[in-house]
Amino acid sequence: MQRFPEDFPTLDSARMFMTHLVMPPSLRWAYKGNSKTGTSSTKRFLFELEFGVPLSTQIDPTNNIIPDSAAHQLKSANVFRDIFSLPSGFSALDSALRLTTVRDPVSRATSAFLYLCASGDQKHVWFSNDRLRMNAMVGFDWNRDIRTSQGMEKFLDYIQIMIEEHGEDSVDRHWRPQVANVKPRVLKPHLVGKTEEMETFYRAIAERLDLPLPDNWVTPRVNKNASGFDPKTLLSAEALSRIEVIYARDFEEFGY
Repeated sequence: MQRFPEDFPTLDSARMFMTHLVMPPSLRWAYKGNSKTGTSSTKRFLFELEFGVPLSTQIDPTNNIIPDSAAHQLKSANVFRDIFSLPSGFSALDSALRLTTVRDPVSRATSAFLYLCASGDQKHVWFSNDRLRMNAMVGFDWNRDIRTSQGMEKFLDYIQIMIEEHGEDSVDRHWRPQVANVKPRVLKPHLVGKTEEMETFYRAIAERLDLPLPDNWVTPRVNKNASGFDPKTLLSAEALSRIEVIYARDFEEFGY
């Protein structure tokens, strides 16, 4: 907070950033997760690159709406460590290859909305506070607005209200602006992977770390939308206009 007061207005914002910035035992790379940008696939890739074997552990996602639970439990298992719990803290970043992933703000926003709708379908405790606030603040009807263009507009209205009243860091990381997750001035990433070009990103990491990929290596792709629902049906002209305003800095910072 002392070094980056504009990026970390509160202690919680600083802690959240550090707990989602993970490093392996070798400390040779650091990955800043940015939700809804292929984080599961990227963690699987980094696991295989670091340890030389695929992530084959299976975990039943009974209490988790993420199908690929294993990739997101690497930190809790201390296979990866967040820099908040590393004795060297921020100083470990100086010699690490700093990585993050980003995504077209339009497709990320629709993916985030569908993810929220999935939590509503399952009546899951995840995002329940957001669902309650949306019900109250923008009149979101959880019986009628799920996966509709009208619901998408209300979702975006909710995000805008939260940002205006409480700041970007108050918004859940799955749908807050990506610059608030990545904080480029703090991270100063060496490589930024675009979800649309992940194989290029992964191969660049392996090259920078001088860790050749096997000849039969296949780009990991998990947590893909398998429902057959077309996200483009959510994108009314009004929704696109809202996305342009809410995520304006993402479009500029990450070249979309």
